Amino acid sequence: MMRTLHFFLLVFPCLVLAPPARAQLDVAQGRSSLRGIRAFSVVLDVEAESPLSNHEAFDLARPLIERLRAAGLPVVRQGPDIPYLYVHVNALAMERGLVPFSVSLQFLQPVLLARDRITAVTGATWESGTVGLVSSDNLGWIAEATFELTDEFIADFRTADR
Repeated sequence: MMRTLHFFLLVFPCLVLAPPARAQLDVAQGRSSLRGIRAFSVVLDVEAESPLSNHEAFDLARPLIERLRAAGLPVVRQGPDIPYLYVHVNALAMERGLVPFSVSLQFLQPVLLARDRITAVTGATWESGTVGLVSSDNLGWIAEATFELTDEFIADFRTADR
């Protein structure tokens, strides 16, 4: 009990008083960074252990691309200097059939460094994510969480083009 109180007293003020991170975009900046994008590709990265990775819930590449294209977004094949939507799904089988997971989407595109305006790097200009815990018989919820974030991206992409 005392140890928990000490931890709380040390960590809580740091969380409350910490200055905002300047490298993170707010929602409006993230949306506006999607303005004028004429084409992008999709990169899917699924990290799951062998018994999980074979489940149909993790076969997401085709449904993701179809969902984006059905919404009218300009999805193309990967290529040099083409921005891309990076979709990362991570799941871990634990005891008692529990599966903690995380899903994150990041839109990565070339950006110029503020300090010299010549050096271009790839930077995440839009992002969203979620974490959850499901039972092994409900792995489809991980796919649903991925599609919900994809729908959020679609909505922001459409808003940026207005």
